[in-house]
Amino acid sequence: MLNNTRNAAFYYMAEGYQTSGKSIMGRQSAGEGFLSGFAKHAGVDRFYCYGPNVEQYQHFQRSITQATGKGQSCSFIPFAHFPSLSQVGCLFVPGPCLSNDAWVRRSFNSRAYSICGVTHTTATERIMDSIGALLIDPVQSWDAIVCTSTVVKKTLERVIDSYADYLEDRMGVRPQMSVQLPIIPLGVDCEQFSPPEGEAYRAAWRDKLGITEDAVAVLYVGRLNFTAKVHPLPMFLALEEAARQTGKQIHLLLAGWFDPPTTETLWREDALKFCPSVTVTFLDGRQEAVRREIWSAADIFTSLSDNIQETFGLTPIEAMAAGLPVVVTDWDGYRDTVRDGIDGFRVPIFFPEPGRGEELAIRFANNVDSYGRYCGSVSQMTSVDLDACVAAFVKLVQDKSLRSKLGEAGRQRAVEQYDWRHVVRQYQELWQELDLRRMRELETAPRSKGKQPIPLRLDPFELFQEYPTDCINSGTLLALRAGNMRERLEQICSSVMNSFAANLLLSQQEQATVIEYLAKQGPVTVVEIMKLFSAARANQVVRTVGWMGKNGIISIQAVQDN
Repeated sequence: MLNNTRNAAFYYMAEGYQTSGKSIMGRQSAGEGFLSGFAKHAGVDRFYCYGPNVEQYQHFQRSITQATGKGQSCSFIPFAHFPSLSQVGCLFVPGPCLSNDAWVRRSFNSRAYSICGVTHTTATERIMDSIGALLIDPVQSWDAIVCTSTVVKKTLERVIDSYADYLEDRMGVRPQMSVQLPIIPLGVDCEQFSPPEGEAYRAAWRDKLGITEDAVAVLYVGRLNFTAKVHPLPMFLALEEAARQTGKQIHLLLAGWFDPPTTETLWREDALKFCPSVTVTFLDGRQEAVRREIWSAADIFTSLSDNIQETFGLTPIEAMAAGLPVVVTDWDGYRDTVRDGIDGFRVPIFFPEPGRGEELAIRFANNVDSYGRYCGSVSQMTSVDLDACVAAFVKLVQDKSLRSKLGEAGRQRAVEQYDWRHVVRQYQELWQELDLRRMRELETAPRSKGKQPIPLRLDPFELFQEYPTDCINSGTLLALRAGNMRERLEQICSSVMNSFAANLLLSQQEQATVIEYLAKQGPVTVVEIMKLFSAARANQVVRTVGWMGKNGIISIQAVQDN
């Protein structure tokens, strides 16, 4: 290895690493946080961007500089230069889909580097299909998909087992999945959520929102989407009852954005209908000032997640980092992160037993129901224990000292376990383990000599070889056409219509060399042209012959047997 084995190149498309768009997804927040955390805490001497173009690389450089506050050494590895990833040793992919990159790697060398992905939502068709593909695609034991919670690992294993059952029935052999599935949580920058200006933020926001000192502010942060994020009704009902039982003035701060925007009226109407005693305020959570400061204005954080698109749940960790006690459902990753009665309260939640939802799965598979409707339908059948939820809110609303106690415990837990400095270290330890596996473990489906590396993405000249009259090979006879072919070459190359595939051919100057050679030597075979260049350029030579013939520079006079 030429570089620190605890480093990785980031598969970089800016959309997956920024929260400045019109709609912010959890995966974007996690991606942005991880890149920033890695830049601050990895301790590497260089940062690697694996991306499609220079524009993406420049965005990557700006992100690294913004995170560290100073210029850093960065390198760009274009998609077309993927073998250079071997110099780094690991490719980090901001999602769980490894197959495409594993196939590409196989065309070079499956041992060249590891691929490490991470789970976000696992409920979409694309993700489910990619998880199943782990059984048959050329992923290796030195690859990994980081599971952000215990339950998401169980979900992946259940999908893999189900598909393995099918493949065993179909083929008579049960395939084994070799990819590692470690559990590493998402992280947060704890300092960001407990800033020195916290008291000033609190005073300013509470004054702006009309929240008196003796009132209690309950905060929710995230997309306002009742089919694909969280249904608000249990929160509305529980806070209304808590307000009635305690006699306290309760403010509910919903810091998010209506997704889709057309649902805004529904949210506002239902808030008035189901919690009329609670002052409900909607804040635009896409605004940086809101995302940075609103935590300080709150006394309690809540997220009664009931949606299968969730796998970890980052906002409770952010709330804990801000020193807020949390009221959450006993759901997905919340079960790993929130200690019931210590950092806050986990409220019981229930849905139908296994075997009662096959119709929902088939409707989703057959495109009768959209992804949002599929998730929303499951959510409609998922029941939050309303009595337990009311009890949790009542305890916290009535007892300021309890809020302080739980909030401080949560803050300490966030600092000790979920700050990026700890999470980044776990990733680096994983990458080092994968590096060791690459050196000592057997390769799954090693490439056979003479066989195409990607069997469903064949060389087009092999796949469609029956299409033409004949194929250009080393024995094909070439001749220069009459006229000034150097001038014609320049004219043709000046047109985008004729030059868009130039990167796959000999350069214009090298083609001029071919023209000069043909002018002096007369008709020659392709193998004679090959001798003008290194053996590694043979494929480019044959492709260039096709291009020069297409554009009237040379003629293919005959095809001879090798």
